[in-house]
Amino acid sequence: MIPIGNFIVSRWIVCTFLIIAPCTIMPIQLFGQQVYEVRGGRLKHIQFYYEKGLDALDSNRYQDAIEYFDKCLKYDPYALEPYFLRAMAKENIGDKDGALTDYNIILHMIPEHVEALFGRGLLYYHMERYEFAETDFEHLVVTPVNETAAVFFKFSNYESGVIGVMSMEAKEAEAYNYLGLIRSKLGKHQKAIEDFNKAISLYPGDPNFHINRGLAFERNDQLEQAKSDYRRALEIDDTNILAKYNSLRLSDDKESIALYDDLIDGNNLIAEPIAQRGLAKFNIGDYQGALKYYNMALAIDDSNYEFYLNRGMIKEKLRNLIGAINDYTNAIRLKPDFAKAHLNRGNVYVKQRKYKEAISDYSQAIIFDRNNSLTFYNRGVAKYNLKDYSAACDDVTHALEMGLISAGKAVDAMCNKRR
Repeated sequence: MIPIGNFIVSRWIVCTFLIIAPCTIMPIQLFGQQVYEVRGGRLKHIQFYYEKGLDALDSNRYQDAIEYFDKCLKYDPYALEPYFLRAMAKENIGDKDGALTDYNIILHMIPEHVEALFGRGLLYYHMERYEFAETDFEHLVVTPVNETAAVFFKFSNYESGVIGVMSMEAKEAEAYNYLGLIRSKLGKHQKAIEDFNKAISLYPGDPNFHINRGLAFERNDQLEQAKSDYRRALEIDDTNILAKYNSLRLSDDKESIALYDDLIDGNNLIAEPIAQRGLAKFNIGDYQGALKYYNMALAIDDSNYEFYLNRGMIKEKLRNLIGAINDYTNAIRLKPDFAKAHLNRGNVYVKQRKYKEAISDYSQAIIFDRNNSLTFYNRGVAKYNLKDYSAACDDVTHALEMGLISAGKAVDAMCNKRR
């Protein structure tokens, strides 16, 4: 399964054509180049072009991906997943209007499609069409998760590398966070504060939710509440440069404020504030901008394992899976007991259907951090895909016993398979 910012929608449910045997592909030579002839009927053509499109997307060959998904949709214009993935590819080449068209097609067929709602709302946000973005996220936060969207042991396309499979509470929290950001842009500061309140109540451990609410409080002339939020963000993450800067900005310590102004705006030789800018870009969904800043930070300091972890997360969002694995591997090289990096790399291996490698990484993550219920859950998912139902049942049951309530459905299904 995969998370979101994480809407769990199975590509195997959405694209039923994938539940078929592998197609026969024969290489032939033509004008000195190897091309492929697909033998079989319509469904095998669909599967072949779909898989080629996925490979191209994962390798950052976005134009190739678009062409493969075009061919896939030529055979089945009602398959939802190729539209969604083609929209992602179009966004990466700057074709925002084309991506918007694909999201609109999906939502015309299924108005409650949570991934398309999230994707279109975020695209509207980046296009500065805030009223449309607000409408989509308003719809999103009240959209119930139906049985199709609740399939828990396959992968969707939104992902949060830090925690693996994101809980429903974290999914809702992220949606409310974006709604707050959008309403802040529209000048609806009190409504934005209410949205951030909901995000924090659902997922209180994210310092960026507190920073965002603090900024909304500032714009609403509630300075004491803003200071309190920045302090809370620092309690959660005492290295957060943005929280430090905003807290100091509201203080009387002019000397410290000048120092942080210099760190953030004037001194490009210090990696940490540059990375924090990247993190801020990441948190509003500007993944290309985030990548730019993390590339800069790592060019200055290539010994920071946290930078590699975060850049790996960014590359996952951009579907550069090979690049993400390389970054997580570098993080592990610098800090072998880095449980988060093992967890994240395991998540990418599952996306590549390399379940044995994923299980190895999850097991390493558990050795270094036995308190993360999601690692047990993810390992159970990988074991399930290898048809090791007994071991999968043990892992997801342990995750449920540790307090991961969303593992309940997985326990029922996986443990029933064991019987």
